[in-house]
Amino acid sequence: MKKSILNIGQALNKAEQKNVLGGNFTRPGRCDAIEGEVPHGCPCNPGWCLGGMYCDTGQSSHLAGICAYN
Repeated sequence: MKKSILNIGQALNKAEQKNVLGGNFTRPGRCDAIEGEVPHGCPCNPGWCLGGMYCDTGQSSHLAGICAYN
């Protein structure tokens, strides 16, 4: 029974996952972080994002941009 449950459906690609999850939706309070620890999808200024990410200034926000993966 466990095998049949685990084999239901198919894996979703990133675009499909964003559609299911609502894109860059962030939960209230999730973006309340200190400089250098701002998570993906949150408004930022350069140098504020978690390691491995950068502040994408091509995306609009009330700050310089949105934290994104390289």
